[in-house]
Amino acid sequence: QTWELTHGPLDDHHFDALPEHDWTLLVQAIDHWVPEIAELRDYFNFIPNWRIDDVMASYASDGGSVGPHYDNYDVFLVQGLGQRHWKVGQYCQADTPLLDHEQLKLLRNFETTDEWTLNPGDILYVPPRFAHWGVGQGEDCMTYSVGFKAPSHAEILSDFCDNQINNLNDQQRYEDPEFIQQSNPGAISEQAIDQIQALLTSGLNDSKVISEWFGRYMTQPKYTHLHHEETDDFSEESLAERLIKNDCLYRNPSSRFAFQAQSAYTSLFVDGETYKCTSDAAATLAQLLCATQQYNCVDIGLISNTDECKTLLLTLINQGCLFFDEIDDD
Repeated sequence: QTWELTHGPLDDHHFDALPEHDWTLLVQAIDHWVPEIAELRDYFNFIPNWRIDDVMASYASDGGSVGPHYDNYDVFLVQGLGQRHWKVGQYCQADTPLLDHEQLKLLRNFETTDEWTLNPGDILYVPPRFAHWGVGQGEDCMTYSVGFKAPSHAEILSDFCDNQINNLNDQQRYEDPEFIQQSNPGAISEQAIDQIQALLTSGLNDSKVISEWFGRYMTQPKYTHLHHEETDDFSEESLAERLIKNDCLYRNPSSRFAFQAQSAYTSLFVDGETYKCTSDAAATLAQLLCATQQYNCVDIGLISNTDECKTLLLTLINQGCLFFDEIDDD
């Protein structure tokens, strides 16, 4: 079997040339564009929503498939239209043999352990690193894949180190430990190693440093080139008017929200930025914004009656993280 991959955007003539069967179309982050699909994420709130990566749509003709593969993250496969037959196979490792293909990481061997045919509304959960292979059956097969962020240890350490480096200045340098006469000047003493170890672990031993960094890290936008293409210019007066005229305020589907309650304040993390909420009202607002993707304007208005809350709301709305539905002012 020959596997081919073509990246979008695709013109209409590309689809006109496709055969009647054995092809599939993948659309990444479709939840960023279709509000109804973004709402699908709310059904998976038994897992922290800051772990959700995105929702991918997979449309397949009869026999269409992306091939046998495995993912390094949890995935829920929700059948929307039509049918798709799924096989689940062996647990895979980094050295599991793959086909010789420049772009696709497809398994050379697939050992079926279970198989099911999913109908509209059915959901299949596949744990990380388990082989799976879905094939569309009949016409109009549409599957929604809800994936979760699972950064590698290397990615986590790399970003944390970058964070630490950005907080250092050129005046902070290595200094000799307390002077001890050495018999051999080429020896690296235990005192020198202790000093280096203390330097490297100073951030790791500070839970506050880690929590602030982790909140920013896990809320960074995935597709920065698509993020917040349009911004608003609300004033405090216009914000108050829209909270009265509108029924709901919405979270931008491409925005990531999370919070952490500290002893003295609550940190709200939005798209890789930190907003320190020092009052009880602001902390309540932060937690409400993280709980769901749609907010009742009356509730928001009642909470946001302090300067800190108004500033936070204005900032998030004007940056495009939150938005109102368009209304007819006539």
